[in-house]
Amino acid sequence: MTESLPEDEAEPAVADVLDLVLNLDEPVQVALRRQVPRLRVQSRCTCWCGTAYFELDIDEVGPAPTGLSI
Repeated sequence: MTESLPEDEAEPAVADVLDLVLNLDEPVQVALRRQVPRLRVQSRCTCWCGTAYFELDIDEVGPAPTGLSI
């Protein structure tokens, strides 16, 4: 069975993954990258699947654009 990361290790690991998958050439993804330092793991799924639920400090960073118009 896979164990979840301790909270102090989970946030840097999540940030590293997002850094790898978010493209610097896409404006929406650039906006999402700006949010990464303000993300916190709010809770985790209890079934050991690895799902994490995030909370974003919206007072510190604006929303990323949505839809096709950028």
